[in-house]
Amino acid sequence: GFMVVPFLPSLIRSGWPSDINIYLLFCVYLINSSISYLFAGYKSVLVIASQRMDYINTIEILLYCLQYVLQFIVVLLFRSYYLYILIMPVITILINIVTSVTADRRFPEYLNKGRLTRDEKKEVLRDIRGVAIYKVSDVTRNSFDSIVISALLGLVPVAVYNNYFYIFNAIFSFMIIVNQSLQASIGNSIAAETREKNGKDLYRLSFFSNWVNVFCTSSLLCLYQPFIRLWVGEGMMLPDRDMILFCVYFYIMNMNSVRNLYFDGNGLWLRGKYAFILESAGNLLLNIFLCRFFGITGILWATILTVFFCGFVWRTKVLFRDYFRASARPFFIMHAKWAALCAVICALTFGVSSLTGDRGIGVLVLRMIICLVLPNLILYLLFRRSGQFTEGKAQLVSILQRARKTAGQDKTGKE
Repeated sequence: GFMVVPFLPSLIRSGWPSDINIYLLFCVYLINSSISYLFAGYKSVLVIASQRMDYINTIEILLYCLQYVLQFIVVLLFRSYYLYILIMPVITILINIVTSVTADRRFPEYLNKGRLTRDEKKEVLRDIRGVAIYKVSDVTRNSFDSIVISALLGLVPVAVYNNYFYIFNAIFSFMIIVNQSLQASIGNSIAAETREKNGKDLYRLSFFSNWVNVFCTSSLLCLYQPFIRLWVGEGMMLPDRDMILFCVYFYIMNMNSVRNLYFDGNGLWLRGKYAFILESAGNLLLNIFLCRFFGITGILWATILTVFFCGFVWRTKVLFRDYFRASARPFFIMHAKWAALCAVICALTFGVSSLTGDRGIGVLVLRMIICLVLPNLILYLLFRRSGQFTEGKAQLVSILQRARKTAGQDKTGKE
């Protein structure tokens, strides 16, 4: 991060406000990103492995809400962006402290002391290399988008792009929380059950994941522009074609969600390293090339192409080849059918919601009702008698029952 500091002016095409120290702001953001690695964030692994992600989620929700309230007050009273961002590392430190105390209380028998053998160090470092490549690819995806837009188009287009991405990421992050709550259970199933059983579970969970993905994508398509117009105004809106590409981007990202649970649960990061490297490098190169000709439209196409071919197709092949030891063709066919169904449902929902107009809070609320009812009604009518719906529902109920049982045991002090 500090190596990037001398090049910051080159990454901002149109300059920045004269009363802003971009070096100081960048360093605060950098420190905020680094605190968890240098502090006690690693202890959260104990909580996650015990299938109690709800503890971490509760801690983060409460403290992030506190952060947003404090930032709102600071902006309202002092009009200072410096004070606004200084609240971020303070809250990050608090999250780490509370998570650390929670882990220590739940697992007093695990202490951070002792020495690893040479073989253990080699094994850990090997896995860390794979995870590091995976995480760099994941983090740089949107970072490269913003950096290239800033360097080639300026700060205002970055702000417009990030308004849409902020909404995109808010919904995507909520879906990640839901998926993360399943990670420990799936990891346990991978360790204890057969490949055949886990393969069936993958398809069952993918069924409901695709259902939610279709619902969210159709909702984004219908609500994006009216919400942006109300929120930041007409002058900060992207053309409809870019809004549609954001919806495609969202859908493709969520095609990976359940697959990633099994990919991560098997620790296949090192085996998928070339997919991660190509996704990151390909995204950067395509961003630079396509942005010069097509602006933000080119940025979105670059990200969609690399996420689909490297993130979805390639990683899926690695999972089926190295763990399931079966062809990924049925999995791809299933997703192709869902993508076609999503396109039809999106077109129908958008057509109906367009009849309401596109301006005003009343229109937004009416569109929300349409999005809540129409896609889910269509999917229910199509799949209510299918085996996937019945089996998947039973599997989700079983997972929730196990989670409640685990919570009850924690309250009574039982193992």
